[in-house]
Amino acid sequence: MSFHWLHLIFLSLSPLDIQDLGILENDIVIEDDKLVDKGRKVSLDIRKNDSDNYRIGDFNYPLSGNVIDLGLFTRQPKLWLGNPQLIRFCPVREGWDVPVHPESLMIRVEQGIRYSEETVPVLKSIRDQKVIQSNALLIKALFF
Repeated sequence: MSFHWLHLIFLSLSPLDIQDLGILENDIVIEDDKLVDKGRKVSLDIRKNDSDNYRIGDFNYPLSGNVIDLGLFTRQPKLWLGNPQLIRFCPVREGWDVPVHPESLMIRVEQGIRYSEETVPVLKSIRDQKVIQSNALLIKALFF
């Protein structure tokens, strides 16, 4: 398991997460409040907003502690659905639903972000059409 510091936040990426991204561990660097994948030229905003609130991608999540397990976010559709920046950066999965604390689902949208049809990431690894349609509807409702 790999840990990266981001302003006193531990980010956890397992070897499987890194393999799913198709990168080498040193391809991911920290720049300001972002994780940057130099190879794919994509980034993920990650910052601590207050004591129990973190911005991850386009959403704000209530999380306690200072460890963010990005693997959990990629395997739990309840956490990644409708979050274009997270979807673009991470290898999101369906059907790998893992238990998540109910408070973590009290997600807030970061204000002022807009997307267009051309800038919305495609769910390449998702087969379930209902998940794809739900994600598209959420993104349109929140960011168009």
